[in-house]
Amino acid sequence: MVVFTEEPKNAVINPKPTYPSILWHMRLSDWGILVGLTGAGVAWGYMAGKGARKSVALCGGILGFLGGHSIAAQNSAQRLLGRKPNGRPISSEH
Repeated sequence: MVVFTEEPKNAVINPKPTYPSILWHMRLSDWGILVGLTGAGVAWGYMAGKGARKSVALCGGILGFLGGHSIAAQNSAQRLLGRKPNGRPISSEH
C-alpha cells in the first residue's frame, strides 16, 4: 500500500481508483506509450535475435507491452489521484 505524505496539488477524481477505472481513464497519449513500447520491443527483439528472430521478437514485444502498460497505468492513476495535472475535466462515473 502506498502512503502519500503530501496533499495532492490537483483535483482528486478518484481517491481509490480500481484497475478498470484506471484503464477507462487512460488517454490517447497513454495508449501511444503502450503501443510504441510494444512495437519498439518487437523491433528490438527481431534485430537482436539472429538465430530465433520470431521467438525473440515475441519476447521483446511482451516485455515492451508490460513496460508500456506499467507506465501508462501509472500516469492514468496519478491523474485520478491528483498527483499529475488532469488537463481536462474527466468524470468519476466509471
